[in-house]
Amino acid sequence: MKRTSILLLAAISFNLCAGVALGASVCRPCASTCTACTGVGLFDCTNCVADRFLDVDGSCRAYALSCPAEPRLDCTDPAAGSGRGAVDAKRFENTKSRSRVAFAWQRGKVDSVADFGSPVAGETNYALCLYDYSGGVPALKFQARIPRGLGWHLLASGKGFVFRRHGTNASSEGIGRIVLKRRASDGRTRLTAKGKGVLLQDIQPAAVEKLFDAETKVTAQLINDVPKCWQAEFDAATILKNFSANSNKFVFRGRRRY
Repeated sequence: MKRTSILLLAAISFNLCAGVALGASVCRPCASTCTACTGVGLFDCTNCVADRFLDVDGSCRAYALSCPAEPRLDCTDPAAGSGRGAVDAKRFENTKSRSRVAFAWQRGKVDSVADFGSPVAGETNYALCLYDYSGGVPALKFQARIPRGLGWHLLASGKGFVFRRHGTNASSEGIGRIVLKRRASDGRTRLTAKGKGVLLQDIQPAAVEKLFDAETKVTAQLINDVPKCWQAEFDAATILKNFSANSNKFVFRGRRRY
């Protein structure tokens, strides 16, 4: 009896239960949607299976917003005359941890901070979408879904929101930072999204010598389910880089002034 008690205490203290979580005093399986869990409460996931995100209550839920197969048609461009759009993508074949994606929408105007929705405590989700064009037909090349809840914070004075997520949790699919900031005096707005590492969706090269086909253009969109959408589009004149440096590294860069 004494030996059994010692073994049980050791399992509780050091989580010796392979593939399962610890309950109050015994080992039990994780929920089917978890890849890791603590066993502390009813919802106790610490990471989720594919196509699920970790919610604030510790449960794994299905993503509520994904990028559509084709670009949305209700998107807002940066302001004409002063606006700027930018997108960067780096894809590494052998060292996925070095892959990068970044999007910027600057000096545009947003009617109200309400267009950002309520990602902190509400139900507003975001997604970053990149579309390539071949033969005049758009195709979704990359997406990263950023759900509401964990990682979102309200900016001071109600100017907008910021999202910060670090570590190995896959809920934001590799996106580590988003800034949604609107100036109250004139509505001028800055939107940025950045991600890196192995959790990013792998962008498959269009050819051995380039990452995007970009026959006519490349479209980047940041969308939410308010629904609102902000975009920047890049053609031959505004695509600065789109090449393969070697068999391991592909680079794309677009910069546009509106």
